[in-house]
Amino acid sequence: MRTYILQDTITVRGKGSTTVTQSETDWLDLEPHEDAILWLDVQETTPGAGGTLTLSVQTSPTKDEAFFNAATIYTVNIAGLSGVQTPQKVLLSAATTSLARYLRWQLTSASDPFDATFRLVVSVNVPVA
Repeated sequence: MRTYILQDTITVRGKGSTTVTQSETDWLDLEPHEDAILWLDVQETTPGAGGTLTLSVQTSPTKDEAFFNAATIYTVNIAGLSGVQTPQKVLLSAATTSLARYLRWQLTSASDPFDATFRLVVSVNVPVA
């Protein structure tokens, strides 16, 4: 297994109904890999009045937006969470959406204002030939 930092510790702030997408330069290219385990470390959140702050990890075979939107492999409401969460397994043999080439995150809030500090780590394995 190999471990990569999908996102080092970051604080994201926003107002209103907002979706923040990880910068394309930080997306992971996991082309030769097939299984993944995701670790989410939530250090603090301040959700707006609605109390929902959704973090999604998405995968796509290309860098096209349409393919990412259809391929969410992990979604969690991080409002009020703290610490390292239960690891999320994305196994080729059992996943509803399997791991594609690129991996990124999106943070969505329907309330005003919000902020979240978190870190995402992913461990992946290379298929055995």
